[in-house]
Amino acid sequence: MSEIGHNGIGPFNGVPETIQQTTAHGAAAFNAVALERYAQDQKWGNQYHEPCRWVTILAEEVGELAEAALDLAPYNVVTIDAMRKEAVQVAAVAIAFIEWIEKGMPR
Repeated sequence: MSEIGHNGIGPFNGVPETIQQTTAHGAAAFNAVALERYAQDQKWGNQYHEPCRWVTILAEEVGELAEAALDLAPYNVVTIDAMRKEAVQVAAVAIAFIEWIEKGMPR
């Protein structure tokens, strides 16, 4: 796999400006996901699930995100922060699944 901007000169040299902006604006989001991954590892330890179980866990998190989005309707008190929290958890679980694959899932 190649890294964005990995050319020995600078992290964004040769990367389209729109990607640079997305990366710069996404720094807080990436940080939040990294912190959530750390919290997951502290709580659950290393996770080794079958692919169907990973997808089930991810689907549960997506369902919680959908519920938070529905609760954002004007007649409810839930804030955008609750939806962001669930979105971070979705991303963190997806990354944990990818990490599991990268660690050597049987192919």
